[in-house]
Amino acid sequence: MDLYTSVIRPRTEWPTRDYSIKSIAGYVGFKWRDSDPSGASSIQWYEQWLEGRDAAVKKRILAYNEDDCRAAAVVLDAVRELEPAAGDDL
Repeated sequence: MDLYTSVIRPRTEWPTRDYSIKSIAGYVGFKWRDSDPSGASSIQWYEQWLEGRDAAVKKRILAYNEDDCRAAAVVLDAVRELEPAAGDDL
């Protein structure tokens, strides 16, 4: 199941500027370890890693990806805690 497409977007509302995982996870208290967590940044880090094979860059990429997975779990837990609307079975 695609959490974003099947549940978040059509069946929930959040007081955030958008429904991105970063916005919702941040709203419910999750913090990324990186100071600039973004998909675009991770692409740049990967290109940087390909050029120099720097272990620190690889570690940054892996931490970012791990945080994204943890954020998805945090958002899923937050959705599970929501009260379903009458007749709605989340």
